[in-house]
Parts: sequence; structure tokens; C-alpha cells
Amino acid sequence: MGKASLARKYSNLIAIAILILGLAFYLHRIDRWFMHDDEGSYAYAAWRISEGEMPYRDFLTPQLPLFLYWGGCLVKIFGPSILALRYATSLAALLAGLFVYLAAKEVFGPKAALLSLPLFIVHKDVYFVARFFRPEAYMLLFAAMGMYAFVLSHRRDGRWGFLFSGALFGLATLCKLFGVLPFAGCLLFLLYEALRSRERRAIGDALWLTGAFAAVAGTAFIVFQLISPAFLKAVLGHHLMQGRELSRLQVFLKGLRFYWAYFRGNPLFLLLAIPAMAKGLRAKAGLRALFPWQIPTVAAFLFLSRSLQDRHLVYLVPALSVLSAAFLERLLDLKPIPVSSLLGLGVQRKGSLGGLAKLALGLLLAGIALWPSWRKDLQVASWEEDDTWPLARYIQAHTREDDYVLSDYPGLNFYAWRKTTYLGAGLSRGATSSGQITGQALIGEIEDKNVRMVLINSAGGAHQLVNLRDYANFRRYVQGHFHLVRQFKRSYQTIEIYHRDDLMPLRPGVNFGGKLALTGADLGAGTAQAGGALSVTLRWQALSKMERDYTASLRLLDERGHLWGQRDTPLKRTFTSGWKGDKEVVVRAPTSRWASGEVAMDEYSLPVLLGTPPGEYQVKVVLYHLGSG
Repeated sequence: MGKASLARKYSNLIAIAILILGLAFYLHRIDRWFMHDDEGSYAYAAWRISEGEMPYRDFLTPQLPLFLYWGGCLVKIFGPSILALRYATSLAALLAGLFVYLAAKEVFGPKAALLSLPLFIVHKDVYFVARFFRPEAYMLLFAAMGMYAFVLSHRRDGRWGFLFSGALFGLATLCKLFGVLPFAGCLLFLLYEALRSRERRAIGDALWLTGAFAAVAGTAFIVFQLISPAFLKAVLGHHLMQGRELSRLQVFLKGLRFYWAYFRGNPLFLLLAIPAMAKGLRAKAGLRALFPWQIPTVAAFLFLSRSLQDRHLVYLVPALSVLSAAFLERLLDLKPIPVSSLLGLGVQRKGSLGGLAKLALGLLLAGIALWPSWRKDLQVASWEEDDTWPLARYIQAHTREDDYVLSDYPGLNFYAWRKTTYLGAGLSRGATSSGQITGQALIGEIEDKNVRMVLINSAGGAHQLVNLRDYANFRRYVQGHFHLVRQFKRSYQTIEIYHRDDLMPLRPGVNFGGKLALTGADLGAGTAQAGGALSVTLRWQALSKMERDYTASLRLLDERGHLWGQRDTPLKRTFTSGWKGDKEVVVRAPTSRWASGEVAMDEYSLPVLLGTPPGEYQVKVVLYHLGSG
């Protein structure tokens, strides 16, 4: 039995083994980090759907119905389990890889198909969307199925296959709007084929493909628009409202910068695809040009004003993986290959690569191509935190099941099983910065729903509520109608918790010269060992505009007034003032920069001197400015 027949016989078994390893790769440490804001809002939407609510009508979301209702089904079956949602998404990504392999096998053969699998599975964008409950994995699955159906139909001259393919691309689009782009790539290929072969059949195939796509996606869009008139505004407005202030030239240049950034992050992966692209486009017939024609669809991003991220190009990873694998397969072929043929060039030149040299070069290129993704994958897998669940339990402990909680991150509502408002469900950086969601509108919902608790990420990755165009007014309203009861450290985030009731254990109400008031205190456990420290939380309110920067001096005194510990700390309010590109601007403002009425909270570690005898002590708070000594 020859090598070719052996490869064909065992390729499916090898592919299954790679997919099993890929699933283990995706699931490794998948239960260690729960702070992905987008995932949280999608999980919240799935939970509310499982409770009988309807997206766009009962809560705002920019996501498409097929993805959301699939999540609702999962929650209905497994309960509000984020891990069940993640496991299903990982499985969807692996199934997408299976159909990428099958399509590549039909076009390029088993060797290239097998090589495409690790390139697809390990790619950093695929890995990221496979580990969280996001729509891209499901978009990839339906798009890969659509591509495979397209390949089979084209090879067997079956019109019904094009109908099936178009319907699958429609389902991909109902998971994520960018699912339309793989469909567009197939249309470009059919147009190219019509021009190349001068046959009308390609036009007919395109009509069948388009008709099925329009029937599935178009019908769903019409139905949801009729049921909920806010559907199109919610879905399309999220994209179209971002970057409206940019000129067409600025949008175009932004797209070019996006391409360059993507190339810098995936240099060899993209370069390896070029020879197979060139060879495929030069082919006089067949499907080898199908994957190259997926690439021009990136031109769509030159006209999108919204912010762009690498994951928006994840739909291209299947085509790029197959094209790169096709080149590597030729490189790893043990027969000597002319260099000009290897590069897809028509000009014959002297020189060839020997078998061992090609094997070494091919493996080296594959390793280098995967290295940026491998590093990023390991970084994502290393993320870990254990603060989300305690915060969710705190929310549950201080609200009733039917209370509304407005959270900077709807995912916290999912983890705590508490409803948020209509607009609160759709909070995102894009929605707030574009003006799709305003602070004034949120205030109206707070009053209408009698919201019990508000959570604001004031610093540390803060990018949603702080980006409200009228955030200052929104924050003043919250501080005027709620009590700041806790400042929760959720990993790198500082979450301010506001409640209708003042939950602070101590409320001194001490006025410091009409400048500042100490309105709340919490001594934590209330005990400390000698040589240890006492945790103290103080809540301050500015009574008027201050010209000086004050320092708080915390002193541990016994009943005779003897000092057993002291901590002097300048009073500062830490908050995110904005973003410069991808860099967060965090400000630590002294009291001279506090607005009148501003409420701030800080935590202090008051050291207890060695040798401090057991007993009852008082914590005295003294306020001074440095000039006064």
C-alpha cells in the first residue's frame, strides 16, 4: 500500500485524534477566570431568554437571535452555568475545525487537510473565542459547514447543495453579522469562475446560494423586526453608531491600520498563505481558488467606523489555515520540488529543495507561524481570579430575588441571578461611548424599576459606564440617591457598590471644619494581633470645594490615650478618567480636586505595634494638611 493510500486511509483517525487533543487544549483551566465582560452580557441574555423574556423587546443586546436562543436552550437544560455555556462553545469551535478539515481534504487532499487542523485550532483568535461563551465559535461552525457543503455541491454539480450551503451561511449570519463575509467570499469565487470559464452555470449556482441565504437570514430578520421593532436598531445601531464622528478618510485609514496590526500579530501565518493563493488563482479550473477569494472580503472593514479588533477577522482563519497548510504540504512532500513551482510562480528557475531540507524547513515554518498564537494562548490560559463569586454572593445577600441591580457588567447579574434594566443588559464600551446608551436614560430606568443596587467599576479596566457621554451627571445622581456601601476589589477592578440602604456598620457623621465629613466606617473583623494590622474602611464626603490636600491619620489608642499604632495616608480618590488608545488613564486625585458632594471610600491597614497587650482600643481619625504639621 502506497503512502498516498495510507494517508487517505488513516487521515480521518488522525484528524479525530487532533480534535480530541484540541478539545483538551481548549478546556484546560477554562474554569479559572470569569471577568470577560462580553461573555457575561451574553450569558445574562441567555439566562433571561430561558426565563421567557425576548431579546430586543425585554432587554437590549447587539447579538443575533440564533446565538442567543441557543444559549437560552443551554441554560434551560443545564441551569445558569457559565461552564456549560463554555463547554458547548469549545465543542462548537472543534466541530468547526472538523468541517474545515473536511473541506480542505476535498480540495487539497488529506495531508494539507491534516496540517490545517493544528493551524486552525491553535490560532489565538480561534482559541480565545472557543474558551468563552461568544458567538464567533458558532459563526465559524455554520460557516465551515456551509463551505463544506459548497465544495461538495460544486464538485458533484448539485444545485441542492448550494441551497443547503446558502442556508448554513444564513445561520452563520444569525449567530454573528460577520458571518455574511464567508458567504460573500463564495459569491466572489462564483463570479470569478463565471468570468474564468465563460459558463453560465456559475451564475445559476450563485443565484441558488443567494436565494437560500436570503430566505434564512432575511426571514429571521423580518420576523424579529415585526415582533420587536427595536431589533434592527439594537443590532445594527451597535455597529453604525460607533465612530460616527469620523470622516470617510479617517475610517479608511483606521481600516488600513487595522490590517497592519493584524499582519504584525500574524506575520508568517499570513505569508505562508500567499503561495497557495497565487497558485489557486492561476488554476484554470477547480476549487483551489475558493479559499483565496475569501481574503478580499476584508475590504468591508475599510468602511466600518466602529472600533476593530483581531477577533473580527476570525472568520478568515479557516481559509488562511487551509492555504498555509497547502503550501506546507507541498514543502513537506519528499520529492524534490523546483523553488519556482513551490512558490506558485510560472517562471522556471534552477534549484530545488531536497526532501530532508524541506521537512526541516516546513516544520520550522509551521512552528514559527504558530508561535505568536501559542504564546497568546498560554497567556489566556493563565488568567485566574477568585473574586467574582464572592461579589455575586454579596449581591445576593443584600438584594431580594425580584430586585433590579444595575451593574457595570451584566455578567455579575448572571452570576448573582439578579435582573438588570433594559439598557443595563446591553452595557458595553461601544454602546456607552457611541451614545447608544446614555446616563440620563439609565437614570430613568433606575427610577422606573426602583433599582436596589448599582455597581460601578471606577478604576482598573473601567471602560463601560465611565465612557458614558454624561457620566459625571450619572455618577452625581447615583451618589445623591444611593449610599456607597463597599469598594470591592475584583482582581484588578475596583467596583463601587451603591445601595438604597446605608449598609455601613458605623456611621460617625463627623464634620471636619465644614470641608469633609466622615460618613461611614467599617473595622472589618474588629480584631488584630500584636504585630499585625487592623483593616479599616472609611467613607468620606466633600462638603465644599477644598483648596488643600488633606491627609488622614488613623491612630490606635487604649483607654488612657496611649498610642499603639498609626497610619497616615493622603486622601485620594482613584478613578479612570478616560482612555488613550488602548491605555487606561487612572487618576489619583487629592482632596483639592474633589467636587463638592463627592463621595469616596478607601481602605487602610492600621499596624498594631509588637507588644500591644490584649484589650479594647479605639481608632481615632485625625485630618490635617501637610502645611499644618
